[in-house]
Amino acid sequence: MPRKITFLLVLLGCSALLTCGCGQKNIRHLNSDVALLKEGNSQQEVLELLGEPYKKEPQDNGEQWTYVEAKRSLLKRIWLVTLVAGTTRYEIIHVSFQEGQVKDTTFRYANEEEFKQAGLSATPDDLGGDDS
Repeated sequence: MPRKITFLLVLLGCSALLTCGCGQKNIRHLNSDVALLKEGNSQQEVLELLGEPYKKEPQDNGEQWTYVEAKRSLLKRIWLVTLVAGTTRYEIIHVSFQEGQVKDTTFRYANEEEFKQAGLSATPDDLGGDDS
């Protein structure tokens, strides 16, 4: 009887380990994704490459889309420690469109303070950060 229980526990443990990675979200890296954008790409092509933007704003003769990704440090990902330690860094892409085509792209990193000063507000969980 103990052998059967041990076997069942091992089988259950292996099954749990194998299914742990099944629900992972896609990992994004905006710092490399920006290289996929070329001047003249259509808005539809940008949507296919990067998905829906975090924010859309009208501009002179066009529109600007903003993409944001949060990257939390290791300490920021540890429960309870996150309250007193760790940092979050933000990757930000601005895509400017003129007549429906990419005119210009910019990429930058921002710390938490710069992120707030730029008028952006969201938690890393809202932004779908991959925690790397």
